[in-house]
Amino acid sequence: MSRRRAWTIAAVVAAVVAAAVTAAAVWSLTRSPDPAQAAAGFVAALESGDGAAAVGALADAAAHPGLADAFAAAEAHVTDAHVTAVDVEDDRARAAATATLDGRAVDVGFSLERRDGRWLVADDALRTVTVTTSIGTSIGIGGTVLPAGALSLLPAQYRVTAAPGTLLSGAVVIDVPADDGAAASASVPAALTAEARTRAQEQIDAYADACTQTAGRVPEACALHIPWQADLREARSFAYRVERRPVVTVSDDGRTFEAVNGSVVVTVSGVARDGRETSATYRNDAWALRGDVTVDDTGMTLSVR
Repeated sequence: MSRRRAWTIAAVVAAVVAAAVTAAAVWSLTRSPDPAQAAAGFVAALESGDGAAAVGALADAAAHPGLADAFAAAEAHVTDAHVTAVDVEDDRARAAATATLDGRAVDVGFSLERRDGRWLVADDALRTVTVTTSIGTSIGIGGTVLPAGALSLLPAQYRVTAAPGTLLSGAVVIDVPADDGAAASASVPAALTAEARTRAQEQIDAYADACTQTAGRVPEACALHIPWQADLREARSFAYRVERRPVVTVSDDGRTFEAVNGSVVVTVSGVARDGRETSATYRNDAWALRGDVTVDDTGMTLSVR
């Protein structure tokens, strides 16, 4: 037998063995009539990073949308994971389990409960993590966007980013469980991307254009202060010419904006004080708009005050 063929056969055998191990773990998670088997299968899923298997073993898996994808996208999963003891009392059990995460020993113990003859992992297998972000209301783990605040995650190391990623940059790496074994917490130092600033200007450009459509009255919340009453008894039409739209600057904390240095000319047609039909023209080279910024998982919105 040639050396190349021997290597090929060895590779095929290794693949078959790996598939058999994976199949055994899945069988253990989905079929286990024994709590020790269920516990071992769950811990194996934690170590392999198999999000579908780990979440599928939870008693209330449907209550945790996005958890499997977030876990699969973790920066690092636990190693050397093993169950040290399983204590059973009627339809409840407690599995003591340890693992290594980023070079340190962590407790990954959890409870189990029997439902319809199947042992399932309780929600205390998840760890509570409080994640805040300096801008916005959402964070990302891999391609999964989650609301900032208290999260329930499986033990692993996660890279948490500001979200949406097209609008915000910034990330922080957290270990779950935390170094001290307490509830983990972290804050993502978010910053607006160049794309976000471009979109902010586009929103103000569109807003400025809407404000300056010819109309029979001055629109509200457009900062167009036109002193036509000084020259006219009655104003019937306002026609605008925008020479320069206001330029947007968003605050560093991403909460407010100001758009300044706009230039607009308006011609007001109406009735003079002596009753003649007439018009008057006014110019403002310091047209400015100010307001609030909201960033969430749907995008960014500027609201003019």
